[in-house]
Amino acid sequence: MASISNSLVNRSLFPEEDPPSPMVPEEDSPSLIISSTGMSFTVEQVLGVGAQGIILAVFRRGNPMCKLAMKINHAINGALANLKREAILLQRLESHSVRHTIRCRDAFYIHYADYKGKTVEHTIYHNKRDRTRFAILMDRLPCGDVHAEFLPEQIFKAGLSLGRSEVQWIGTQMLEALQDLHARGYMHRDLKPENVVYDRLNRASTLLDFGCAKEIEKVDITNYVGTSGYWSPEYAFLIGYTENTDLWSLGALLVELFEGTPLIPTETVAFAAGSDEWLADYWHLMVQNMGYSPPREFMEAMPPGLRDRLFESQPDGSYKMMLPMSKRANEFYKFFEKKREGVIKAFPVAANFPLWQIRILHAAAMKKYKFVDMTALIGFIAPLLRYANRGTAAEVYELLCSQNIIKLAPAKR
Repeated sequence: MASISNSLVNRSLFPEEDPPSPMVPEEDSPSLIISSTGMSFTVEQVLGVGAQGIILAVFRRGNPMCKLAMKINHAINGALANLKREAILLQRLESHSVRHTIRCRDAFYIHYADYKGKTVEHTIYHNKRDRTRFAILMDRLPCGDVHAEFLPEQIFKAGLSLGRSEVQWIGTQMLEALQDLHARGYMHRDLKPENVVYDRLNRASTLLDFGCAKEIEKVDITNYVGTSGYWSPEYAFLIGYTENTDLWSLGALLVELFEGTPLIPTETVAFAAGSDEWLADYWHLMVQNMGYSPPREFMEAMPPGLRDRLFESQPDGSYKMMLPMSKRANEFYKFFEKKREGVIKAFPVAANFPLWQIRILHAAAMKKYKFVDMTALIGFIAPLLRYANRGTAAEVYELLCSQNIIKLAPAKR
């Protein structure tokens, strides 16, 4: 992989002169992108569309075998700066050899881009002096994101969700990625199924989308970022957080990969993320999944205004959420809780297990796993889904190795 240090910093992000003026294609050439440096790319398809940008499958014009992915920012406030920041971060990660992360080949301004797909309404055109579109050129991975393989209900019922060993292998590689990322002073802040690609043929997992990543020392708790269903409890309730909030997100990710539904399905609750009603639903679903409420230290670290508005202090020193669970969230809870009776019949030892473990065992019974087969996966996730004392990624990795839950040598990047 070629280094982008010279091209990114000196040529693309901070050009000293106007970029060259390549010939703008005719209107009958819709699937074409020309960079500010004169490189031409043919667009094959849209790989994904997010709040900040669009990702396209492209290849170098005249060389169809050179298949790449290109991420271009939307024309909205902050998107350009965020994508440029992501490009610089990917360059730094490349220089530090962070395992299991997407590789960046180049970054540049877009001179011309025109794509008229059937499912996406993003057609870009501007002149060379209007530097509002920026692109990151990345390796194109050989498969879709893991989320697309199993999450739809009909696919999950068809038995196409990931197996135990695959989920545990993905967890091992993502833990290695977070270990390296945190050691370099960054946290990802948006770990979710859509941002992990798993190549089943080569058993290789890759962490994507560093648009929300930030230096650990510069993290600000006052603004929510990332995807709300994967927020850690300390992040959701503005207690303050460290890079280890990524570990909660990884635990939620692994539950979903095996069981088929989000750990805390807040994305489908009809309240704005961070609102009092949303926090109430998150709280109720969190406590039901964990099987116990957060400790007193957790509650006392919460901003007093938020705590006093949502919780009532009890005589024993505990706190009770004053807002009820919404009807929609209660439907999810009842759906999950219905699995408990069948799980206990199949695995009597699980009578007192928390709900997230019941959900895993229910999926295990559907997939014909034995209880002994599932102890390693549950043991892998348990240190990640904690209210406090989660430890660092390196400490969790060492713990899982000492328990023989991680038995394989660290995979090559």
